Amino acid sequence: MFNFNKLNCFIKENPTYLIFGLGNPGSEYRNTRHNAGFWCIEFLAEKFEFPEFSRKNKHILVSTGKIADEIVALIKPRTFVNKSGDAVQTGLNKFHLGIEDILIISDDIALPPGKIRLRKQGGSGGHNGLKSIIHTLGSNEFTRLRIGVGDVDEGSLVDHVLGPLPKESSKLMNEALASAADAIELLLSKGLAESMNTYN
Repeated sequence: MFNFNKLNCFIKENPTYLIFGLGNPGSEYRNTRHNAGFWCIEFLAEKFEFPEFSRKNKHILVSTGKIADEIVALIKPRTFVNKSGDAVQTGLNKFHLGIEDILIISDDIALPPGKIRLRKQGGSGGHNGLKSIIHTLGSNEFTRLRIGVGDVDEGSLVDHVLGPLPKESSKLMNEALASAADAIELLLSKGLAESMNTYN
């Protein structure tokens, strides 16, 4: 029997909402903490049965489908994290949307693995990807979802975020990604305030 859930494969309309997951391109970075945004985007794509990602230009990979009856573009920047602003600006220009129509997903060392936080706006918290976006857009008034990767135990911050998540934290991370997907679905169906009240 035809699986109507696969209809995401046939969506041609322009998205009304953009979800960017921050991370570094390249297989050598795939399993690093700094790629938690990529992990979440890939989790969303699988959960909601989005089509394969396609390269739109040198800055972004895009897959378009539906979440909570909203046409959404899931976007993985092809820039490195510290140039994330270029990718976000490219997405906004391509789809003719505004800063109120985006969600940025990033890793956060201030949160333990397994925890997520939604915010309507705010500073970078020292995250270079968020710094780049704030600088490029000239505003910090965009919605963001932070995924905890744990703080530095020893060594440098760079080594920490560019290092792999410990195996013992994998279950917690999977739980965080599932919570993030549910929070995003609620955000799109009921609004940010209700999603924040439920998942923060």
